[in-house]
Amino acid sequence: MLDIKNKIWGYVKIIFALLLLAFAINMFLGPHQIAAGGVSGLGILMEYAFGFSRAGVVLVLNIVMLILALVFLGKESFLKVLFGSLAFPVAIAIVPEMMLTSDKLLSVLFGSAIFAYGVSILYNNDSSAGGTTIPPLILQKYFNIDKSVGLLMTDAIVVFLNLVVFGIESFLYAILSIIITSIVMSYIETGTNRKKEILIMSEDKLPAIQQCLNNKIDRGLTFLEAKGGYKNESKQVLMIVVDNQEFLTIKRIIESVDPNAFVIVSNVSEVLGRGFTYTHVE
Repeated sequence: MLDIKNKIWGYVKIIFALLLLAFAINMFLGPHQIAAGGVSGLGILMEYAFGFSRAGVVLVLNIVMLILALVFLGKESFLKVLFGSLAFPVAIAIVPEMMLTSDKLLSVLFGSAIFAYGVSILYNNDSSAGGTTIPPLILQKYFNIDKSVGLLMTDAIVVFLNLVVFGIESFLYAILSIIITSIVMSYIETGTNRKKEILIMSEDKLPAIQQCLNNKIDRGLTFLEAKGGYKNESKQVLMIVVDNQEFLTIKRIIESVDPNAFVIVSNVSEVLGRGFTYTHVE
């Protein structure tokens, strides 16, 4: 029963992601003639160049890509992209085409960010919207070309067509859209639960720093064994992971106890476990 619920919830998330993609295309990118790669970009180009239905173009291209996936990648890969490939053009047809803002730059920024969020949800659920995600898989399998390079190659063709259909301005905006999408996707995929990891070293005041932190900060502390590289002396390093808002408080505590303490601060993309993703109840 639980397995069925998880599958249903998975499809709900996929449908939501596809609607986000359609929302980004029909209300932000499409109205401003920005075709930033993918079959959706080709749909925008074909619509403005020849008057074809945007959803119809996406459907036809996705069916072609599905056939290629079945022939060159096998049944397993075909089934993974089948639902998204067929549901995506339906989502584009359902979501109304309208311009939410006349500002082209704002449309690129918000449209690309929303598009990236939708794609990230699809990837996290082992799905895709089909289209140009399939040729990179074929290129990787038969020519050992990295998927990211293959995707860049296919999207570059679509972006270049902006020059032919819309002109230089849309071409530049399409490049900007791809850059924003890549940055947002990278940020989402590496975790949004960002924290700071602090490593503290002190000649003789580490126990005092530990005591102050225990008294004032509700976070776990960990001692790490280390060895100095100059004298080969054994040392201890105090490690603590905290929210970004807590960092300044900890910094002041360390400086008040030992102004000469050696402190390393790193940004951590995600932290899982007690105190962060769940709270222990006694």
